[in-house]
Amino acid sequence: MIKRVVFICLAFITLLSADAELVIKNSGDSFTEFNLESYEDSSASMSFLDIQKVKKFKSTKNSFTYGYLKSAFWFKFKIYNATSSNLTYYVQQTENFLHEVDAYILSSNGIYTESKQGVASYTKKINKHSKAKFEVDLKPFEIKTVYLRVTSLYAVYGAFNVFDAQGLNEYNFTKDRLYFTFFGALIVLIFYNTAIFIFTREKPYLYYVLYVTPFLFWQMRLSEAFPFDSYSSTDVFYAQSFYTPMLLGFLVLFTREILETKKLFPVIDKFVVLLAWTYFALAPLSLFFLDEAYAMMSNISTPAFPFLIFMGFKSYNAGNKAAIFFIVAQISFLFFTILLSLLSQGYIEYNALNRHGIILGSFIEMVLFSIALAYRVKISQDTQLQITQEVNEQLEDKIYGRTQELQAAKIKAEESSIEKSTFLANMSHEIRTPIHGIIGMSNLALKTTLNDKQLHYLTTIDKSASSLLNIINDILDFSKLESKKLCIDKVDFDLYELLNDVKNITEYKAKEKALCFEIDFDKSILRYVNGDSLRISQVLINLINNAIKFTDAGYVKIYVRNEGDNYRFSISDSGIGIKKEELKKLFKSFSQADSSTTRKYGGTGLGLSISKELVELMDGKISVDSQSDVGSTFSFSLKLLRAKEAIKKVKKEVYDIQDIQIFNTSTILLAEDNLINQEILIGILEHSGISVDIANDGNEAVFKFRKNNYELILMDLKMPNLDGFEATKLIREKNETIPIIALSADSLKNDAHTIKQAQINGYLRKPIDIKKLYEVLLRYIPKNNSKSLKIIEYNSNLELINFNKIDVNLGLKQVGGNKVLYTKILKSFYNEYRELNLEKLQIKEFEIVMHTLKGLSRSIGAIDLHKELEKELNQESETLVPLYFELSKVIDELSLIKEEKLKNDEELKSISEENVLKMFKQLIECSKIKRPLRCKVIVQELQKYSLNANDEKIFKRVTILINSYKFNESIDILGDYIDAKE
Repeated sequence: MIKRVVFICLAFITLLSADAELVIKNSGDSFTEFNLESYEDSSASMSFLDIQKVKKFKSTKNSFTYGYLKSAFWFKFKIYNATSSNLTYYVQQTENFLHEVDAYILSSNGIYTESKQGVASYTKKINKHSKAKFEVDLKPFEIKTVYLRVTSLYAVYGAFNVFDAQGLNEYNFTKDRLYFTFFGALIVLIFYNTAIFIFTREKPYLYYVLYVTPFLFWQMRLSEAFPFDSYSSTDVFYAQSFYTPMLLGFLVLFTREILETKKLFPVIDKFVVLLAWTYFALAPLSLFFLDEAYAMMSNISTPAFPFLIFMGFKSYNAGNKAAIFFIVAQISFLFFTILLSLLSQGYIEYNALNRHGIILGSFIEMVLFSIALAYRVKISQDTQLQITQEVNEQLEDKIYGRTQELQAAKIKAEESSIEKSTFLANMSHEIRTPIHGIIGMSNLALKTTLNDKQLHYLTTIDKSASSLLNIINDILDFSKLESKKLCIDKVDFDLYELLNDVKNITEYKAKEKALCFEIDFDKSILRYVNGDSLRISQVLINLINNAIKFTDAGYVKIYVRNEGDNYRFSISDSGIGIKKEELKKLFKSFSQADSSTTRKYGGTGLGLSISKELVELMDGKISVDSQSDVGSTFSFSLKLLRAKEAIKKVKKEVYDIQDIQIFNTSTILLAEDNLINQEILIGILEHSGISVDIANDGNEAVFKFRKNNYELILMDLKMPNLDGFEATKLIREKNETIPIIALSADSLKNDAHTIKQAQINGYLRKPIDIKKLYEVLLRYIPKNNSKSLKIIEYNSNLELINFNKIDVNLGLKQVGGNKVLYTKILKSFYNEYRELNLEKLQIKEFEIVMHTLKGLSRSIGAIDLHKELEKELNQESETLVPLYFELSKVIDELSLIKEEKLKNDEELKSISEENVLKMFKQLIECSKIKRPLRCKVIVQELQKYSLNANDEKIFKRVTILINSYKFNESIDILGDYIDAKE
């Protein structure tokens, strides 16, 4: 017992005197990278016995060199088992760079054991791991000293770990797992970027893969996490010597692509390429001249990589945003490299971060490089997208410009087509008039007594004129179709009667040629249908006449069949037929099967084209089936709906003028912007008992409707500010039942759908037909407020002038024979339109004025003026000269009306000049706020007074301007006149 205590004391004293010792207090204690004592044997010739005599070992955390040294390094430390158990521990080198590691384990009694790892291959090494491992057996309370002799061509790390068996396995397992994670991440990056390179063929991805792959294999060999057969630490060293310059070369090429040096810095780019190829040249050189190659690589890399980081900043400043990832990656790697250098010089202690810093820095670098590639692709895609957008915008601009040109050309072609069609229509009308005269006179002459020669001449004239008339009719129909002016008018009609009429018109021609002529239709088809009977007859007559014309013998048969509402009309003949190749151009305008047909049978070639257009206009289809020298069958199908009732029962309700009622308590709203039209309607309804409220435009009509109650609204469709359609829409939002009747100078058949959509109950065409007006009133105003009264007869003794350009009888008819009202309208027409200047009007104003003037001209009986206005509105007149000519004639005749001839006129009152100017000023104020109703009140008041010549002239001029809503002009004229007076 005493001996044991003495032994423990001596061991303790020995430990206290030692510089590097490990004390195992408990089984399982482990020691990693602990303090060592080191000594450098520069001759590498000292034996273990020699090294025992050396007393100047220096204490160090680790010993590190860059390699290239032929010295041998001796490390020693003491290990003490402070437990009461026998223990077995293992000493293992931290890194496997060391070529030779020999261990000498010295007991306290001076006995030592020697163990050499040397350069044994993997399969011959003692344990599973290739790193040197030495076994140390310790008895209870035993101290042993471990000497380690190390030689290496590469860097020397004086770092060792001491574990028991379990601790050693756990340490190696943890370290291997970290390596596998690191290698797995690198493999993913390699495969990812390889796949992108395969698809894109872009060099940066290839250089990235060639840079990362050697680094991966080098680290795998270095770590020995994978069991490569027949490999030693020397293999690792030479592998690194070859891999390092190769991967550095590819790194430089990758840097060149990422920083875009070729594009941004072409001169410096040549140096970068040279740097890359220098690294590539050092790789094979290192296999033969290792020390020299490695020294050159170190000397080149030291300035090269800071320079590349500097180029990264320049590239970023030049606009290459992906360069920021390169800069961060290289700075990260440089940081860990500096840590390693500080470690080698002994400025910082050896720890896990320092020891694995290069690996961590490399991993960060590779991840950032991969991100840089992805960002570079994004930038490239964004740039390409921007370029594509710019190109698309340029193309769109070009397309838009070309579209505008094509649109302009299309409009020009359409205008040309319309002009041509209009010319044809006008010429057809002009030619038709004398032809009717020729036919009429020839028919009358044929009824007189004639000799044979005269009869022959007149018969030829009659036939030629009739033939010419048919040609003119075809041209007229064709021009209408081409200019889109021909409308379909669907009415209820008797289909049986239509077929009978067609037969009566065409049968005689068939009998002249001794042809069998038949109409075959199923008796079960509907008799009364709805459609355009006129156009159906026209198509049938056209096709039947063609069949008769091209058939010299045989038959012409008409078949009518139906399937529900679909009716099929077929015209078959045994004529000359049509060749298959000629069928394609059969329905073209001015075209026949061939020129010989035209020479033999004549015709314009318009008949079938017109028939096709008419059928398609009625939403039908036309077709032909023909065989040359056998015959033809032309067919067309139409949808004909059932008539509402039998034609014999279809009668419009007609009101007897003698039963017109007077509405004593009824109030209607008249929305009409023209003063003359207002006067006409007020005059017509003067004795009806109906109260008429006036709205001068659509806005005023809506306003008055919301404030008052009316039983009916008469709505002019063309008004300034807000037209009739828009005003009706606003009224219908509040009231869907009040009757609204449209007023228009145009025929509204083509606008029937629009009127229906606007929920307008009916329409009256200007000039207003008194009978139709009263029919509307009787239909829509409740009759419980009315009593019967006969029409008022006007038997005024007022004398009217017989005009040349005005039909007085027609004008009086429009106002129910009221001569006073008619004369008042004539005076108003004269005052409003005697100084009309259409050229100064805007497009909308022009349309409104022309529309109003058209209705008024017919109301007063100016028929020629009305015709000229229709031509202008239908764009059939090239200039306004004919219109001005007719208007001037009407104005000249109206100027003959004298105030003194109106026996029933009221006596005009006298008024002072001061009051005239005062009322003129009131007109200015009303014009400034653009209130036509207030202006109208002042105008009506001034009309009661007798004005001097100058005042009357100004007053009439201003009245015309106010009625035309030209308030600014009226303000200027009145202002100048008042200033001159004052």
